[in-house]
Amino acid sequence: MVGHAGRKRGEPKVPEDSISYPLTGTKRTFTGCWTCRSRKVKCDDKVPYCTPCTKTGLECTGYQQNLVWVSADQKTYRHNARRLLNPTLTWENIPPLSEVKLEKLIDQCDNEYGSETDRQASSPTADNPFHVFRAKSCGPSESHSGSGESAQESPESIQLQTSIVIPDIGSDTDVVESEIDDYSWVPTVAVEEGEESLPLALQTSPQLDMVTSEHAYLVHHYITRVVPMLTPTHNTKNPWLRYPTIALHNCMLGQTYLLHAMMGHAAIFQGNTEENNVSMHKIGIEFYLKAMAELRKCIDSDRGGIEFVSVLTTMLTFLLIETFQGNSKNWKLHFRAAWKFIQQHRHHKPWDKSEDAWYVTQSFCLLRIQYGTTTSLEDDPELRDPLELSGDPDDLYGTVASNPLFGDTLGSCSLIMESIAEVNRLARVQSREADAQPTAKPLPFRLVRMLTASQEDLEPYTRAGPEYGEVMALGAVATGAKRARGAHLQAYKVATLIYYYQVCERLVPRDLATYVTEVLDCLSTYVDGSDGNPTLWPAFIAGVEAYTDEDKIKVLDLFQITSRTGMRSRVKMLSLLQRIWEIRSLTAMTTGKDPGMVRVDWRQVIQDMSVDILIV
Repeated sequence: MVGHAGRKRGEPKVPEDSISYPLTGTKRTFTGCWTCRSRKVKCDDKVPYCTPCTKTGLECTGYQQNLVWVSADQKTYRHNARRLLNPTLTWENIPPLSEVKLEKLIDQCDNEYGSETDRQASSPTADNPFHVFRAKSCGPSESHSGSGESAQESPESIQLQTSIVIPDIGSDTDVVESEIDDYSWVPTVAVEEGEESLPLALQTSPQLDMVTSEHAYLVHHYITRVVPMLTPTHNTKNPWLRYPTIALHNCMLGQTYLLHAMMGHAAIFQGNTEENNVSMHKIGIEFYLKAMAELRKCIDSDRGGIEFVSVLTTMLTFLLIETFQGNSKNWKLHFRAAWKFIQQHRHHKPWDKSEDAWYVTQSFCLLRIQYGTTTSLEDDPELRDPLELSGDPDDLYGTVASNPLFGDTLGSCSLIMESIAEVNRLARVQSREADAQPTAKPLPFRLVRMLTASQEDLEPYTRAGPEYGEVMALGAVATGAKRARGAHLQAYKVATLIYYYQVCERLVPRDLATYVTEVLDCLSTYVDGSDGNPTLWPAFIAGVEAYTDEDKIKVLDLFQITSRTGMRSRVKMLSLLQRIWEIRSLTAMTTGKDPGMVRVDWRQVIQDMSVDILIV
């Protein structure tokens, strides 16, 4: 007979503490970004930034492995790093080295920094434990070692010079000459082969072998952090992924201006996104100036093909660097130079012969159209409107814009961008008329086409090409990505209509309130469903007409989220919007009108504030 406790009568009672129970519970895993781990919240592991950090406005510190030395009790350590094992356990299973072997390994390390003959005669073995203490064998630090000799720049070893010659980029620039004292602080993170975020051409590129660890870190940072921020829809077809490969290839030919420009962009981006990172910002400025000095030597070259792409991409990178720094004047200098360079190649039309050339050329055409929405360029012959460039409809603008992918890098499409350019032209024509009062006119043909076009007609690129089909196979994830992309496109479409009514029909904010709310809601949908960086032209066009508290809050939230991308020009854009709101409120108080009935000529406000702003 069995008792209540499960033992037979007469058997001795087993103490409770001697019973062994199977281990239950879950195995702890270390996933998610370090910010979410420190906050003890669930992370969705999205790259480059996870959703919880994006929504809460916190900095996503990444998923890299951070190791830190700890105290003996294994309890005191940084909350955003993993503990290391006891240092004595490193060599626990390794037999001790003999004294002869130890001396030999030390001698091999010494020979590495001797003469070239010594290094060839005695190359270190792969299992030398003292390699972890190796100092940099090349770089600017050698100039401080007492030799008094600086390394010569060559394609095999790209060195930084200790003095940068400032190129003459105009009197408006506020950049001053500086020196590079020490770059030993730059993390020596090499580009790992097989990195999922790197394009295949770079994963297998032999040119990476010649790039020093400092350069490799900035190239890697440019590809993984900067490139995704340069277009609203980042995927493997992102054209910005093409240019690092071109830059590395040009290094073999002795042309390093594009590589240095990209590294300067990456360093300035990191300096802007990391608080108080003045050193990285200094690095970026030095690379920026060095790239400009190198570009000036070959800017007079009139060769096509890869030279056209490299030079124009370098100029575009310069323009973006100034935009990321928030300068409202210097970017225009690069824009003028690039536009002149494009005109010099107009008859050769390299954009018709190379996909890379087409992408970078259309970038300037798109930026030119968007810049024309904020200012009139009648008095600037160096930045003429593409539509008035030539009487031939097959000239630059016609051939570039005929591609259905025109506008894709801005999250727009060809028909929408053509409509914006048409409104720009109508606004210029209207400004010349003696009677400034608007008259009833039919909508422009392109604008009617855009308004009547379906979503599928507006984005033909989503139905062409293998990648779209591959994305659609992912089910719900693909549906969210498609919804976000469609929301961004719809925001552009409605903002174009607002822009027409602003500058041609001169409607008051109350008449545009429905459209303004729709644009802001579409952009909010995009931000919630995408990790990309939205183009803020639709937000700005809608924001200048926002007069209700609800819409103003949406604008502020949107700019607060997108300003964390390191683009300081967006902070100035928000200041401009707030100035326009202030003028409307003061006018409403003075005249006794409702704010929704007060029209503010925001383009005139920009002119009065002497701001040359590029809305991207």
